[in-house]
Amino acid sequence: MTSAPQDDDRTEWDLAWANRPIRRLATPVRIDVRLFPEWGEPTEVHIVAAPPQYAERIYPQTETCPVCGDPTSDRHRLLVKLYPNFSNGLSIGIDAWAHVKCLAACEEVPGPAPIPW
Repeated sequence: MTSAPQDDDRTEWDLAWANRPIRRLATPVRIDVRLFPEWGEPTEVHIVAAPPQYAERIYPQTETCPVCGDPTSDRHRLLVKLYPNFSNGLSIGIDAWAHVKCLAACEEVPGPAPIPW
């Protein structure tokens, strides 16, 4: 679970996340993101690298890369936030590890990255 800074001024937190490039997975996500099966299948999944200064606030539940499905290693991975969009219109943020090269292979899309709360 990602948590925002505990102070009242979220400006730095918000800017750090909003300024991250947002990318779209070109292939189906390789980890289970259906926290609520009644939401349906993900129709699109966005991925954002966590700002390095907030990496200690990211808690991935798996060491499997959501892009390729292979295990990650300490030297070739980074913390990311996944944003699956479901067929019912809802979305949720999920913490994960991803390979650096897998993230780079995802298409960058316009728009600011979502800001986790």
